[in-house]
Amino acid sequence: MSIYSYVVHTLDGVVETGTIEALDARAARAALEESGMDIVELEEVAENFTVVAEPDVAAQLPTVTKPSLVSGAAAVWEKTEAITHDYVPILATVRLYAGWLLAWYFLVYAVGSFGFLERLPATIPYLDELFYSTVILQFSLAAFLLLCLSSVHRLLGGGITKGAVLTVIGGCLLVGFRMIL
Repeated sequence: MSIYSYVVHTLDGVVETGTIEALDARAARAALEESGMDIVELEEVAENFTVVAEPDVAAQLPTVTKPSLVSGAAAVWEKTEAITHDYVPILATVRLYAGWLLAWYFLVYAVGSFGFLERLPATIPYLDELFYSTVILQFSLAAFLLLCLSSVHRLLGGGITKGAVLTVIGGCLLVGFRMIL
């Protein structure tokens, strides 16, 4: 059995620190969650150390208001400060990839236009194929639309409905562009 120190928010919205003895971290987390606590921090304590609660820890954590009952038994928690996440949202990752891809396509178009205007001393067959490819042109438009429409989605305040409408608009623009080609 190991000892784990924890920092939690209780059902009353109070920040509480303490220790719990469990077989592993998963069991400690399960025991705390079963008692209705919102876990902020959970870490194993070395066996040869004593646990001392720090008084300043509670002041640094975000506060939680009491739950309000909605339609009988469902409790809704309202957090007063933003909570940071340990993961990167998928949209941010896709936007990063689309930005780098668009930068690479811009480089292909910039150097390819010099080759098209015959200002380069030699021809580069690979670059010519990329410059004249309709697939690269469609991917450029798709990356550009993704960046633009996701920025518009963010400016509009997000939401699934707005995201679905913007996705349909982007799809229609891509289909219309393919019909032109």
